[in-house]
Amino acid sequence: DYFETPVEERSRTLNVITLEFSQTPLGLLVTEPQLARDIDFVKSHWPKSLDDVVVPTNMRGDIMVGSSSDAEDVANRLEQLKKEKPRVSKYCLMSAADSYTDFHVDFGGTAVWYHLYDGSKTFFFIEPTPKNLKIFSKWATNATTGKKGKKSAFLPDLILSSGGKVCEVVLRKGQTLFIPSGWIHAVHTPVDSLVFGGNFVHRHSLEMQLTIHRLEGQMRVGNDFRFPNYQRLMWYAARDFLAECNEVLRKGRRRDRLNKNNDPIDEHRQCRAQKILCAAYPPHVLSGYSVLAKELERWSVSKEKHTIQQYPENMNVVAVSTELGNMMKPCVAYLDDKNGKKKLDGKHKQGSAQH
Repeated sequence: DYFETPVEERSRTLNVITLEFSQTPLGLLVTEPQLARDIDFVKSHWPKSLDDVVVPTNMRGDIMVGSSSDAEDVANRLEQLKKEKPRVSKYCLMSAADSYTDFHVDFGGTAVWYHLYDGSKTFFFIEPTPKNLKIFSKWATNATTGKKGKKSAFLPDLILSSGGKVCEVVLRKGQTLFIPSGWIHAVHTPVDSLVFGGNFVHRHSLEMQLTIHRLEGQMRVGNDFRFPNYQRLMWYAARDFLAECNEVLRKGRRRDRLNKNNDPIDEHRQCRAQKILCAAYPPHVLSGYSVLAKELERWSVSKEKHTIQQYPENMNVVAVSTELGNMMKPCVAYLDDKNGKKKLDGKHKQGSAQH
């Protein structure tokens, strides 16, 4: 009835933006874009089977401790994990004409897919640079409020006055928009609109996602407005990435052995672990997991109740954070050294050209 009522006759402007429907019949009719499905941490790393709960994924005995072989206990734990699984992949947004969602960053720095089924949307985007995030956090926590407790400044004015930029994007019926991790944005709805969208954590923006997670803590964002079981998801992602890296190293060393009679200058024959991993993964992925390792190390020694409750049952969190850090540190150092040499070579070539 509400949407059938003429706009001028409505007593209120409604904007429904938190209706997650993945566990409803509608969830069967809406499918996320392939990109989101392929890289979503929840789909890739949240335990799906008994093996994921009991067996050390990377086959190292020190990663999982005290694993129970009792079938009933394991089944109960798996059922509990299903209940605790983050449900953020499918939202239905129903927005009345002239509704407005003020500037915000999606929880946990998640990326967003956003399909406009009907209507029109106007987005205003601000890049999540350190400077812009600092301005945003002060603004969002009412550091710039007036006497009545209302924000006395328009965020874009603060951003523009500091030398930043604000981008406008108009989304029309049938179009799909991907919002990168961490981007600050507001949304205006000029006409009644219906949207299907969802959030996803992934390995290609780990550093930004963790930055936003820390920022939410500093801003004292309530748990009801944060990504559910975010830290636990990161522990599972770290565990699985360790298993993945160990498999990459195993295959790489096997190739080295097979190539032992090849040309002695063949790089693969003499490559170290970091060279194998640096060849297998893009620099931003390795850098992201390096940042995650540092964050996990901090969580592993935390005395905060919420952080401790996020430890996966039977996982040796200290072992996971330590092993990931030990694996990523030489990779990042190798990449930094390699990039440093490239810059140095570039300067030398530039100098030679000038002479």
